[in-house]
Amino acid sequence: MMLKPLKSMGKAEEAVIIGGGLLGLNMAEVFSEKGLKAHILQRGSRLSPQMFDFEVSNFIKSKLEEKNVEVNFNEELIEIKGKNGAVSEVETSKGRRISCQLLIVAIGVTPAIKFLKETEVKTDKGVLTNEYMETSVQSVYAAGDVAQVYNSIKNQYLTYTSWASALEQGEIAGFNIVNQNKKSYLGVPLNTEFIFGIPVTSIGSPNPPDESKYKFLIKNELDKGLYLKLVLDNKKIIGGLLVGKTEKADLIKELIKQQVNITGYEEDLLEEKFEEILKEKEGRN
Repeated sequence: MMLKPLKSMGKAEEAVIIGGGLLGLNMAEVFSEKGLKAHILQRGSRLSPQMFDFEVSNFIKSKLEEKNVEVNFNEELIEIKGKNGAVSEVETSKGRRISCQLLIVAIGVTPAIKFLKETEVKTDKGVLTNEYMETSVQSVYAAGDVAQVYNSIKNQYLTYTSWASALEQGEIAGFNIVNQNKKSYLGVPLNTEFIFGIPVTSIGSPNPPDESKYKFLIKNELDKGLYLKLVLDNKKIIGGLLVGKTEKADLIKELIKQQVNITGYEEDLLEEKFEEILKEKEGRN
């Protein structure tokens, strides 16, 4: 998908990227490193909204702008214009015209499920599976971007589009195909991205849709390049977001998977004593 634009990059001076998700940010970094001026058009009001909150989005935006990447929120592509069979500029929903010699469209993942329409395999946004990665047809399994997996904690079917989630689902599906004692996928995705060398990790559900229903523990030290956010629901962690120091992300994931009651541990969580909390809870059990 990226081979053609990369081959012609030497002739380009400016690039427009449609979408401010992780793929769009990765492409912006590539263009910046090659000396191009990059313009991101993001439909919403923050970057990578499934992963970043507004604080982290604004922090990453400032780092992008330091690297000659222009970030435009609430702005969409309206028209592509070209000369001699090549793109020359785009027009946006705000009436602006942006000169460019490269155009990248990075607006998410859509599972290819049309071929299943006339089959017994049930679909929604993706292929519906139970927590064992098995579809509505016995002994037929799905994993990765195409799978919409039943999450018993949230009592709904969810898609997980990170590479780490795809690997975990594939391993579980493979195990369950050949074993009678089945493993379940608990649906706690963990994804780490490096943006201009800055590690950002999301775990579980870092940005739930209705924030008023949840409690947040936040240690904001973005002036030092550090950020810790934990999302709590009914005295349990359901999500986390880390910037700068991400090596303890697996411990947060374990707290989520074990559904640990963190009552009385708020200060310890902000001090990142995740391992100590897990050991203490295991000792009590």
